[in-house]
Amino acid sequence: MKLKYVLYMAAALSLTGCNDSFLERGPQNLNDQSFWVSVDDLKAYANVFYGLIPGGVSVLDDTDSDIQVPNNINSFLWGQYVVPTEGGVWQKSSWQNIRNINYFMTHYQSVQAAEADVNIYVAEMRFFRALEYFNKIQLLGDVPWLEVDLNVDSEELYGPKMKRNQVFQKIIEDLDFAIQWLPEAGSEEANRLNKDIARHVKARFCLNEGTHYKYHDELEYASEAEKWLQMAATESDKLITSGRYEIYNTGHPQEDYFNMYRIDDKSDLKEAVLYVDYKTNIREHNMAAAGREAGCGFSKSFVESFLCSDGLPISLSNKYLGDETMRKETANRDPRLKQLILTNDFPTNVTTNPVKEIGDLKVKHGVLLLCVDIVSGLGGTPIHVDDWHVDFALGGSQKCLSAPANMSFLSVSEEAWKIVEEVNYAGYEALLPFRNVTETGYFPYTPYWQGTAQLHKACELIFEEGLESCIARHEKVAIYCRERIKEMGLKIYPVKGAVCSPTVTAVYVPEHMTWERLDSELRVQGMVVGGNYGKLAGKVFRIGHMGSQANINLIKEAMDILETVVHDI
Repeated sequence: MKLKYVLYMAAALSLTGCNDSFLERGPQNLNDQSFWVSVDDLKAYANVFYGLIPGGVSVLDDTDSDIQVPNNINSFLWGQYVVPTEGGVWQKSSWQNIRNINYFMTHYQSVQAAEADVNIYVAEMRFFRALEYFNKIQLLGDVPWLEVDLNVDSEELYGPKMKRNQVFQKIIEDLDFAIQWLPEAGSEEANRLNKDIARHVKARFCLNEGTHYKYHDELEYASEAEKWLQMAATESDKLITSGRYEIYNTGHPQEDYFNMYRIDDKSDLKEAVLYVDYKTNIREHNMAAAGREAGCGFSKSFVESFLCSDGLPISLSNKYLGDETMRKETANRDPRLKQLILTNDFPTNVTTNPVKEIGDLKVKHGVLLLCVDIVSGLGGTPIHVDDWHVDFALGGSQKCLSAPANMSFLSVSEEAWKIVEEVNYAGYEALLPFRNVTETGYFPYTPYWQGTAQLHKACELIFEEGLESCIARHEKVAIYCRERIKEMGLKIYPVKGAVCSPTVTAVYVPEHMTWERLDSELRVQGMVVGGNYGKLAGKVFRIGHMGSQANINLIKEAMDILETVVHDI
């Protein structure tokens, strides 16, 4: 398994994990007499530092800026942050990476090999040093610049700090060396650094530093701002005009930005300069796409920075509808807005009923039992029976589990078991005989072995895929289904203000045809959808996209059929 890192031109999810391919030999406990012999030794040393490459930002990583509104007072934004003079980020552990990098810089010359072969790994190490020092000046400002590994007797330990702008010049020198000696993009060894990655990082650093100097006159570096901003533009232009990168686009702008971060195989993703390849049980991360509360919200100024669909800012565009409601404020805007921020009309990671809120009300008002039907949702949407205070959750083997419709099962809370024991009902369908089944292994009645085996296999398939991946697959399909339906001019049920299930989409029957005609024509094309009952009979039909049918190719085929039928009749 080889290392691949994501380094997006815009924002990316922050993903962490272990890499099985890192060689065991690193900076510590080296025998200098036997180690610094070959280019392979340099490569082994450099491998350790690939974990320093940033994976982008998570939804919570920008709370130190004015882009988000934190839960608590932010010391940076309120001018209360004080740079420490000792301890904390000044202690030796915080500088260990820089020392280990400089240890390489004072020993690599021992390797007798072609300059180009050696300098590839020198370039990698100087790239990593640039990353470390950029983090230092962002946090501390002026810091000592070190190019050799120190010991307890080194005079540099007590030397002066270097001005921030001078440190940044050193950072750029490191990155320029990396750009000079790293291989061209596409010619590098699989999953290692190349010139484009160094250019990308240089452009980002220059943009940050140039902007910082421009708007912080107190630093007295404003005269340098334009130089760094121009350099950012120059390096970015080299990447843009290379023809190697382009914005991810499948022809569906309303979902592409959202789905880009969920692509399992990113080898063909041209928006990524470098990416991480994750594999179950080999290299994994512990991050999930956040579709609910993130502990803080985006600021209004950030939302207002998104252009309207005509490319104009909200102050100049006739398409801007105002901010009276969220629906108006997010209408006719850059499609990435609704894919970045959860809005009231973007169906991602929601259920048909606010079960959590209902559970909270149950606790608040002392209601004895909360019973929930999870047949259509289990395996396709997050369900947290304990956190939501659900006492009875009834599931079925069909729907999202895609097993035969011959099994049902019930989740019972501890509070519900107490009531069951108090009632002490002894009928054939009673729950009490099942109270200790998991502990004793004794089944009170004749088990349905065939159904149990089918259900077991269905659950195995979900765990093999990963529950989060399974839920994400349902979300993706639901989003695509609803966007296609809107494009057809059809109206989605339910009523305004309600949220949609990621497993079923309900649609009003087109006004120009009857339900019977629609159903008949769809069946001729090989597509079967569900009708409805009661007052909605003949008015609303349902499209199931759950379980094995939560497949983007299947739903695309279904939408093509529906579009043909709706427009041809």
